[in-house]
Amino acid sequence: MRKLGLAAATIFTLLLLVGCGSDATDNNEGGAKAKVTQLVKESIGNQHGPEVVKTVKVNITKFEKGATDGRMFVNGDLEYKLDGWKENGVDQIRYVTTKFHYELQHNGTEWTVRNKMFFDEERRAKK
Repeated sequence: MRKLGLAAATIFTLLLLVGCGSDATDNNEGGAKAKVTQLVKESIGNQHGPEVVKTVKVNITKFEKGATDGRMFVNGDLEYKLDGWKENGVDQIRYVTTKFHYELQHNGTEWTVRNKMFFDEERRAKK
């Protein structure tokens, strides 16, 4: 009985590992959303550095499959916090909100960007 339980636990663990083995490049809705989130954070990180990336909040608002296989359109918005700078000798904190639109194509192994747009940037002071 004890060996049977151990065998069942081993099989269950292997099934969990295989089921969780997919990554963000999978040709599915979750993979496209994960890829967009990764790209947005990389873009903010390239502009403002790794500390700001920790504050990025990405919200996917619309997800749509394209007319052809492997095409995805992802819309959403993001917010991040800029701090650690001074204006006229006063410490400043700004929250930046931006909307985005990505058009993705799956090339068989990963999602690639066909087009991306960021718009409606708003900066507001800390409340």
